[in-house]
Amino acid sequence: METPPGAKIVLGGRKFLYFGGTAYYCLQSHPDLLKTAASAMMTYGTGTGTAVGDSPVITELEKKTAQYFGTKAAVTFPAGYMSSAIGISSLADQYDKIFIDEATHYAGLDGVRLVDKPVTTFKHLDHDDLKDKIDANLKDGQIPLLVSDGIFPTFGTIAPVDKYAQILEPYNGLMWLDDAHAAGVIGPNGRGTYDHFGIVSERCFFGGTFAKAFGGFGGFIPGSENFINHIKITSNVLNGASRIDIPGAAAAGFGLDFLLNNPQKRKRLSENSQYVKIGIRKLGIKITDTPQPITAFALDNPEKMAMVHKELIKKGIIIQFTNYIGGPPGGVLRITVFSEHTKKQIQYLLDTLEKLI
Repeated sequence: METPPGAKIVLGGRKFLYFGGTAYYCLQSHPDLLKTAASAMMTYGTGTGTAVGDSPVITELEKKTAQYFGTKAAVTFPAGYMSSAIGISSLADQYDKIFIDEATHYAGLDGVRLVDKPVTTFKHLDHDDLKDKIDANLKDGQIPLLVSDGIFPTFGTIAPVDKYAQILEPYNGLMWLDDAHAAGVIGPNGRGTYDHFGIVSERCFFGGTFAKAFGGFGGFIPGSENFINHIKITSNVLNGASRIDIPGAAAAGFGLDFLLNNPQKRKRLSENSQYVKIGIRKLGIKITDTPQPITAFALDNPEKMAMVHKELIKKGIIIQFTNYIGGPPGGVLRITVFSEHTKKQIQYLLDTLEKLI
């Protein structure tokens, strides 16, 4: 890829319409974001190295992260992938057993491996199976931790965290979400999955990434001052890693401000998402009903999907043919729409798919 991600890209010297990846608002190429990142790098360098204190850029980013997500504090780190490892291990003294959705992202799976706690898997998105597993595996007085993605990456399905919260309440249970695909995208305030369901609880925790909706780089965990201070003091994952890089942090700070001040971008993203989904359903294809801008589906066999993918490339369109976690063995065709796609571009994709399928 020889250009930033956006509605149009250059790949291998050719121009394409791009319906892949996770650059939901195409902020990765916003000229003011680039200027902000470049200016910060020229002032503070690429990073702090092994420093005795944080850069002002990182300190400001953590303030902006807390402001955006409506919390008292936040912590940032080099990659969103680290959020589950940091969060799950930092909560370890507050729960006894872990219950994890079987399709949880690799980051969550790796995160639970870092703690010395029993782990039970429940069926994907199945709150009834979660309840059965808790009843069968939790002893009196023990506290469960539920681990899940907020939005699952392959199909864009939203976890039923409202039902999970009801199940966990009698046990004083905790919930941890990897909200990488939800933060900045869903909820009335763009704060992610809990915001989408209207859940406010001191027992619900999450982390995410700046590299998708916010156009920067690095990961974050928002929360109370006590929780964030506890992370900063006790987390080996956090304290053993370098801090977020300076241009990535500055870009992330710009992205937070931008989405906070431009809620119409989320509205445009939602409209484009629905336009794609309506068009795909008109082709007779069943898809997951989700407000997230991911639309994925499987055709008769992998060979047919490979053919469609190849022919789309010939027509100047890039979507993904992927076998990612949570998808069927033969893979799926996965479309991601951005706020910056025009209806004309989306319709060209839909018309081309109709001819091929």
